[in-house]
Amino acid sequence: MPRKELSPQIRSRICELKSIGWSYRQIHTRHPEIPLGTIKTTIQREASRLNNESKPRSGAPYKLTEEQRDNLYSQILENPHTTQQDLLASVDNAIKVRSLRKLLYHMGLRKWRQRRRPEIQPHHASQHLEWAHR
Repeated sequence: MPRKELSPQIRSRICELKSIGWSYRQIHTRHPEIPLGTIKTTIQREASRLNNESKPRSGAPYKLTEEQRDNLYSQILENPHTTQQDLLASVDNAIKVRSLRKLLYHMGLRKWRQRRRPEIQPHHASQHLEWAHR
């Protein structure tokens, strides 16, 4: 299990202790929950950080905004019979079908896919229910 990222406040505290003359080992005895290697790298990378906040991760930015993702999720919850093509059209085909499937998988809609069959009508549903209660 990976360790949690240090907060900017903890990073500032570590760098402050080093600037007043504390050694890495003394800082580690003061904060035993932080590994010694983490303390060393935090101090070495202090100059490259702005306000001791993490740099953005490398990689391409997301093609869909958070709002568009939420919109897709709510569309599926409102109408589970929405096709993938309809969902892609709602985001102006900004992503491919494969990316949409992967996104839905990460949203917890793992095996969601609109089947090519008609929607059940209310009177058919009531007949099913009557049959089940017999």
